[in-house]
Amino acid sequence: MYAGFVALLVNLAVTVLVTAALRAARVDGGVDGTAASDYTAQRDDPTFRGLPDPLESAPPGATGAPTARG
Repeated sequence: MYAGFVALLVNLAVTVLVTAALRAARVDGGVDGTAASDYTAQRDDPTFRGLPDPLESAPPGATGAPTARG
């Protein structure tokens, strides 16, 4: 059997069992502390790094135009 499939099944089983156990113990779900501003970047932010447009730039290490193989 494929190891990735077994790992997926184990992860799903653990998730279901732990969720059921925590809900049975009536553990509080907590509060989500993320805000919409956590997912945005401002260009004037000094930690902002612009990324190249993938359609207008070649990948790092690429030289010249692509060649046809055949």
